[in-house]
Amino acid sequence: DQFETIGFVGGHVDDFNRARNLECEEWLKVRQEIDKAYKWGTVKTQEYRHTGLDLQVCERQGQRWVQLSQDFYVETIPDLAIDDHRLRGDLQQEMSPAEMAACRASLGALQWVATQTQLQICARVNLLLTELTVLKTLQVAKEIRDLIIEVRREPTTLRMWRLDDVEHWQDTTVVTLADQAHANRPKGDSAGGLLTCLGGKAQNKGEPGKLNVVAWRTWRLRRKAISTNDGEIQCILEGEDHNYRT
Repeated sequence: DQFETIGFVGGHVDDFNRARNLECEEWLKVRQEIDKAYKWGTVKTQEYRHTGLDLQVCERQGQRWVQLSQDFYVETIPDLAIDDHRLRGDLQQEMSPAEMAACRASLGALQWVATQTQLQICARVNLLLTELTVLKTLQVAKEIRDLIIEVRREPTTLRMWRLDDVEHWQDTTVVTLADQAHANRPKGDSAGGLLTCLGGKAQNKGEPGKLNVVAWRTWRLRRKAISTNDGEIQCILEGEDHNYRT
């Protein structure tokens, strides 16, 4: 604790985000130099779009949080470019090359939101990517279409809460949940998944408290799980590593 943070600037290509202590003269000088160094475009405060995500700082009844959403992007995900009559027929038929290409394009759009804000579809998108390569049936296309409809109807908004009991970075508690789904993938493979959150002193004491979701992922287990316990051990290993790195 030799130094005190007076401000920061985060940059990604041509998007910049900064926060600061406006009562600090030293930071005000730094900010003035930054303002002079570049020709700036639109400047917004408390609510803006950064790296494709809508970020909003909210405060109500003493509660303060940062809200992340991709509603604008979710609304623009196009319908699956496959005729409806094909998806009402025999779903075990193999798709044509054009239909395969349409599915890949839709999964690409879904994968972007699944990795950024829509954690509720992350596992399903990961499974569909494998099924599209292995199975190649119209059943996979129908599931992709249904997932597009679902995420457009009910997009998830993430909230990063102010943790009132965190006064020092060492007051933070990192919590990771990891689990597996046994033999749910083509060729008998199993899937793993994890969810990592940041909490405060409460979690360290085993008490309930606010958790901020900071990372999630799903993957094919590295080796075939001969039992559910085998799969869970593989997931716990990945979860512990991720928890430590976080």
